[in-house]
Amino acid sequence: MTIKFRLATHIVFVTSVLGFSGCDGGAAPEEYGSIQSALEQCVLQAPVITEVREESPGAVAAGISKIYHVTVRNSNSAGCAPATLTFTPDSFMFFTTVVQPSTISGVSSGSTASFRAVVTSDASLPEGVTNIGFTIISTGPVGGATTVRGSLRYEIDFDNPVGCNRQVPQVEVSPSSPPPVAGGTPVLYHVTVRNVDNRECGPDTFSLSMSFTRFIFPTFGPPLSIRANGSGVIDVTITSAAGGVLPGVHDIGLLVVGDRHTLSGGLAGSGNLRYTTL
Repeated sequence: MTIKFRLATHIVFVTSVLGFSGCDGGAAPEEYGSIQSALEQCVLQAPVITEVREESPGAVAAGISKIYHVTVRNSNSAGCAPATLTFTPDSFMFFTTVVQPSTISGVSSGSTASFRAVVTSDASLPEGVTNIGFTIISTGPVGGATTVRGSLRYEIDFDNPVGCNRQVPQVEVSPSSPPPVAGGTPVLYHVTVRNVDNRECGPDTFSLSMSFTRFIFPTFGPPLSIRANGSGVIDVTITSAAGGVLPGVHDIGLLVVGDRHTLSGGLAGSGNLRYTTL
C-alpha cells in the first residue's frame, strides 16, 4: 500500500505541472496560470516618457550647458522579452546634445530607464526659447521597434534668473594674414574681444598677453572694460628686430584675459597674430 500511495502522488504532481486538473474535472492549480502567462503573445507598444526634468531649472545665458534627466517606461506587454531603449537627439544648428548613456538594454516590460542629456548652445545666440527634439526607440531581441517623440526646452535670457554665467571671451584678429614686410617694419592688428557673459555678470576689464617669440616685440593697447554681451577693440603692434628674424611666417599666440574671468577659473580667450617677414 505504501508503494501505491507514492506512485499516485507522483502522477498527480506531473499532471499538475502539465496543466491538467485530474480525472474529476476540477479547477487547474496555480502552476497552470503561470505557464499560460509565460506563453502569452508579445504585443509591442510605444514607450512612454514619464518625466523630463531640468537639473537646474530656469533660463541660462547663451553658451551654457543645461542638464536634463529623461525617464522612459517600456510599455510592451508582459509576454515580451526585455527591450533596448535608445535616446536619439535631433540635429540642431548652434546646439549640441550629448546623452549618457545613449542606449539602455535589458529594460523589462513595465520598467523604466533614465537618460542624462546635456545640451549646449552656441555663445552667439540671441535670447529666446528652443525646443530640442528627440526620439526614444524601443527594440526587442527578435526584431520589431516602436518609438516616441519628446523635446527639451532650452531658454536663453541674458537677464537669466540662475545668476552670472561667465564664458570664455570670443577673439577675432584683423587682419588675419597681413602681407609680408621687411624685418623691423611694424604691423598694426585690431583684436576684437566679445564678452559673452550674460548681463547679470556686469562688465569686466580685458587685457592682452602674447607668447614670447625671440626678436619679435609686441606693443599692446591699454586694458579695456567691456560690458556683458558687448565687444571692444584692443590694438596690438608687432615689430621685429631688423636682421634678427628669418624670412617666413611667424604665428604668435595671443591670450585675452579678463580680471573677473581669471578669478572664475582662468577663462581666457585665445587668438593668433600672423607676422610674415621678407
